Amino acid sequence: MQAVPPSPVLVIHRFTVSADEIALGECVVLSWEYEGTDLALVRVFRGGDVILTDPPNVGTHQDCPPAAGQVIYRLVLDAEDGTSAEKSQMVNVVELQAVPLPELPPEPPSEPPPEPPPEPPLEEPTSEPTPEPSS
Repeated sequence: MQAVPPSPVLVIHRFTVSADEIALGECVVLSWEYEGTDLALVRVFRGGDVILTDPPNVGTHQDCPPAAGQVIYRLVLDAEDGTSAEKSQMVNVVELQAVPLPELPPEPPSEPPPEPPPEPPLEEPTSEPTPEPSS
């Protein structure tokens, strides 16, 4: 009688993303913790693209999705015997619409400040003939 090898143990304890929704150009942080026996390959996917291969059992990775839309991140553990374990998280990447600023009316051309009115010339004391004393 031949002993049957034990099935590999594939356990994903945690696979999370830092936000469910981000703006295009922002990033998320993926966090994971897994364990497994007889692992053949461990991968982290963004959609159909592999973004990490054989990451450590516990770790984080920052990823910035290149386009708007729903992005599905997956942690996939593949064992030597062909069995696998997978967890996924979805992030909604929104494209922010630029809000046009209200148009301001054009500024009138700047005029130089008004000149102060000219000061009246100082009046010099007029010398009136002094009356001569009468005798």
